[in-house]
Amino acid sequence: SFAEPMPSIEDYTILDTLWREEAVTTFAALEKNSNRKVVIKVITKNENTSCTLKPLKKLKECNCKYIV
Repeated sequence: SFAEPMPSIEDYTILDTLWREEAVTTFAALEKNSNRKVVIKVITKNENTSCTLKPLKKLKECNCKYIV
């Protein structure tokens, strides 16, 4: 099977910060190659949030083109 390459944050133009929590920031963005509007969640890992991020590990492993 041919897996699509994982998108990078550089593939998007950030328009606005929608929400900011302890370890997660949500952005409104545009895909540079299509100008399609998307929502991106950026997860920051550090010592204080590592236990919070364990359940989110499944999202990182998910093979879905809508998760960046």
